[in-house]
Amino acid sequence: MAPEQNHSPNSTTDNSSPSTEPVRKSLFSTHWETDGGDARELDTYRQWSILAMLALICGIVSLTAFLYPSCIIIAAFGILLGLIAYFRVTSSQGTLIGMRAALLGLSLSTIALVGVIVLWQYYQYTVRVEADRFLHIWFDAIKAKNIRQIVEMKNPTWYRNLDSADEAWWKSKLEVKGEMGEEIISNFLMTINDPCVKTLWALGDQADISYYRTVKNIYHDSKDTVSMIYAVTIPQKDDPNIRETFFIKIGLERTLNQKDATQRGWAITGFPTVVKELPKEFVAP
Repeated sequence: MAPEQNHSPNSTTDNSSPSTEPVRKSLFSTHWETDGGDARELDTYRQWSILAMLALICGIVSLTAFLYPSCIIIAAFGILLGLIAYFRVTSSQGTLIGMRAALLGLSLSTIALVGVIVLWQYYQYTVRVEADRFLHIWFDAIKAKNIRQIVEMKNPTWYRNLDSADEAWWKSKLEVKGEMGEEIISNFLMTINDPCVKTLWALGDQADISYYRTVKNIYHDSKDTVSMIYAVTIPQKDDPNIRETFFIKIGLERTLNQKDATQRGWAITGFPTVVKELPKEFVAP
């Protein structure tokens, strides 16, 4: 008869297989382990890419370039960091993370860079169009021999005196006394005797004046400074059917009214210069 086996309640015999459930080392551990010999190691350390974080920061800060265009440098730097971070994360074989941060920073920096460049080009275009309209009014005043308007357009609109009677205006120019009065009279006489103004005055309607090229278009200290070249085409004396062209260079400014920040006005600066032959850098290809 086979001996009877005694099954004690305290026996701890366990024939079950070892558990393969992942176990965490401690409460503060972020890595998990498995006890299976063929189980994949899951506690590989993955590090955040510092370049990806810097690219994201640059991308966020670069959006301020829409308010302060000089911050466009940050946008360019953010694009460079974003590209480097992206390629480093993709080539790290999983040891680096931060792909989304790198792409987001790259996207924001690109938006800022392209957006500011487009807006700046559009702004310069609108400034050039306004300047061209203003100068054509001035050229028309010369053709019409309106000396009063020619002189007053050398001042911003809020300083011009175009509403008073002609007699009162001439009297103010010729009888003003004091240092400022002498300066006004001096500028007035220089305008009348300027060779370019006198030439356009003499040509009158025979001169066909058209925009040729913008030499300078900058914005600084709340002021737009523009320098433009115009082509003046006139018929030859011997044969009116043959026309010849010379060029004039003229500068003007759009300034901010110190008393009214919402008002800007154009004014002719200096005197136009006759350019007989254009420099090579101004010649259209």
